[in-house]
Amino acid sequence: MVWAAERGRAIYTYNASDFCRLHSEFLRERRHHGGVIVGDQQTVSIGEEPRRLLRICEAKTADDMGDSLEFLSNWR
Repeated sequence: MVWAAERGRAIYTYNASDFCRLHSEFLRERRHHGGVIVGDQQTVSIGEEPRRLLRICEAKTADDMGDSLEFLSNWR
């Protein structure tokens, strides 16, 4: 996460437990990151996953994504 944060990049992951923890640690330490998007590979079809990612990209700028944690399941 540090590499992506240093470059202002958002991260897309299926690893909710580790990245939710890392997101919280960054905020607690007043460090910034480019955002985290958490997917759920068990419940989203192959076609639905990129559609939801596109919805996030259309709705949020890079500045909006900064320091945020988004769950793909919320972007139906």
